[in-house]
Amino acid sequence: MLGLGKRGKFIMKKEILNNQTEDKSKEIKVNDNYWVDLLERIKSIRMAEKETYKSLRKLFATSVDYDSTSEECNEFFRLVQNKLHYAAHGHTAAEIINERIDADKKNMGLTNFNGDSISISDLSVAKNYLEVDEIDILNHIVSGIFEFAKINAIEHKLMYMIDYEKQLDNIIIANGRPLLDETGKITRDEVNQKIEMEYKKYQSK
Repeated sequence: MLGLGKRGKFIMKKEILNNQTEDKSKEIKVNDNYWVDLLERIKSIRMAEKETYKSLRKLFATSVDYDSTSEECNEFFRLVQNKLHYAAHGHTAAEIINERIDADKKNMGLTNFNGDSISISDLSVAKNYLEVDEIDILNHIVSGIFEFAKINAIEHKLMYMIDYEKQLDNIIIANGRPLLDETGKITRDEVNQKIEMEYKKYQSK
């Protein structure tokens, strides 16, 4: 989860990027092969990846300003994850884990986990707590982002990370889903503490 300080800095950086996007687009020159390759990458990512967040991260990596070593990119991806969750069920990733994890519930409240036994890593993934209809909503929104990327590649429009976030907001609003406009009420550190506490209770049974 982003702190308010980081969130404020990130918003300012986004505004700067937004103001510079048009000028940068004029500076970057690409050949026709770039667009052919980009379309193929978008198609292959969508077909090959069943895991929503992995496919999104690969899609965002096609942005001309994406840098996997940058903290801004990691903050951006966490924000996108939280916007997707909030649109699907009205909670951020940390909030949904905090609300649904329970050592006394069947499978500790999980609706999905790897293997035959529950692990800490399973409990740390917010999507593992979602019901089928919530996952469907999330996946439909993600599909809209891929369609947006494909259309822009066909039209030879360079994409920046901020373009994807703007379109995500547009898709969420157009579908009448709630749009996250804050960092959430539960921090990742707080939910990690609860995960450890509930997991210990579960193991002691």
